[in-house]
Amino acid sequence: RSSDLANCAGGIAGEMGYGATIEECTFSGIIKGTSLVGGIAGKIQGGGTIANCYSNAAVSAEGDSAGGICGCVLTGNSDSAVNAQISNCYSAGTVTGASSGAITGTHNIQEKNAVTKNTVSYQNCYYLSSVNTLALSDMTSNDIQKLSEEELKKSAAVIMPDGLLVGAAASQNDGFPVFRWLSSAGDINQDDTVSALDAVSLQKYLLASETFSKEQWEAADLNHDGNVNIYDLILLKRKVINNR
Repeated sequence: RSSDLANCAGGIAGEMGYGATIEECTFSGIIKGTSLVGGIAGKIQGGGTIANCYSNAAVSAEGDSAGGICGCVLTGNSDSAVNAQISNCYSAGTVTGASSGAITGTHNIQEKNAVTKNTVSYQNCYYLSSVNTLALSDMTSNDIQKLSEEELKKSAAVIMPDGLLVGAAASQNDGFPVFRWLSSAGDINQDDTVSALDAVSLQKYLLASETFSKEQWEAADLNHDGNVNIYDLILLKRKVINNR
């Protein structure tokens, strides 16, 4: 029922804005809401930035404004409002709802004052050609491209700047691009595969019976908290199980 669902639902944030930034985040799963629903954020209010993110989510809104990355962008008309930008992002999920878009659902570009208005811009954004909706429900952008599944899986290292995203193994993220740090996380023995052998090495390290190089230590820090401990071993074991 609609009463059981919320406005402003997002995989990472329900609502953000006024200069806030969401960066290097990813979400997979199902997101449902009444309106303003997005794979990363439900709503940007008063401007802000979503950068270097991707979503594999199934996004749906009972009402309007559903987007693969962001449900709705409102630039705002207050003095604290800023420009809005979505850059270096891709959506490989489905989007359903009125006024829905594969990247962003709806926009409301408001005048900031009598002479200026803030803008909404896109750079290096991509979505799947199999998604039965436009990139943006109410505007067009030359910086959003529609790719086939094969193109997205093969081209990310080229189309995304600075090598941020690389092609993933078929067992990881269904072969869609992942962050470089995510791709190497857990591969302690540097054989391009995360397996039980890596878990054994990490366990030996924690028992002080094995030493790591800098690269191995970085791969062992699965939760990226600057420490290698039992919590990383738990995450690694889960990753090994999920890769089977």
